[in-house]
Amino acid sequence: MAKDDSLASINELIKSNKALKGMLKRVNVESYDDFVEVLHEDLLIIIRGLEKDRASFHGFSNEDHITNCIKRELKCLGYSAIHDSKDGGHVDLIVEQGVYLSLIH
Repeated sequence: MAKDDSLASINELIKSNKALKGMLKRVNVESYDDFVEVLHEDLLIIIRGLEKDRASFHGFSNEDHITNCIKRELKCLGYSAIHDSKDGGHVDLIVEQGVYLSLIH
């Protein structure tokens, strides 16, 4: 297979695979603004998933439980995420990737 064919195959795979596309965006952030944009996209996907599964949370979930669900999802995507429940409600999540950090309320 020629080099051009391989690159074309990889590009087609990236276009058709949302998970791979997201991973490549995450590992290629070049600025804090890029980091925040990709993190925001990932959070929207996670929250949409939680909303779809909201019936399974009924009756036993509180804010800390839902925050921990979000934290686990972020970790699966390669972020370092800490649920800061001891901070008196000031920060819910601390999310890091490389040199970038975001405090989420």
